[in-house]
Amino acid sequence: MARRYGAAINCFTAAIKLNPTNADHYMGRGLSHASIRDYERAIEDFTTAIGIDPEYAAAYNSRGLAYAMLGDYESAIENHDEAVRLEPDYERARLGRRASYFLSGRYEFVPEDLARMLRDRTTPPNRTESS
Repeated sequence: MARRYGAAINCFTAAIKLNPTNADHYMGRGLSHASIRDYERAIEDFTTAIGIDPEYAAAYNSRGLAYAMLGDYESAIENHDEAVRLEPDYERARLGRRASYFLSGRYEFVPEDLARMLRDRTTPPNRTESS
């Protein structure tokens, strides 16, 4: 499995050499680094993607997840906050933020964040009826 991510990292690195201003290439390489638990390099790539495209909500979310994996929950929360600011309906960023609140011991923010998500929801959740 690690070999596949290594190959992906090599492919994204080659793509970056061809077009160093494409934020998606850095995002893909960052996700590949995160998949092999190289969170420091993942953060570097997500940061570069954000530098290229400051409105890249998924890069903020992914950087937040990488920070959380390193135990830097404050940085994780800040990144998830920015992802949600850019895309208010970004459920994964809200979930990441709640997880970081919980893991940092800031339990009081978990229900508040969940209530805010439900209050701010613009469309009802998709639910299927069970037979």
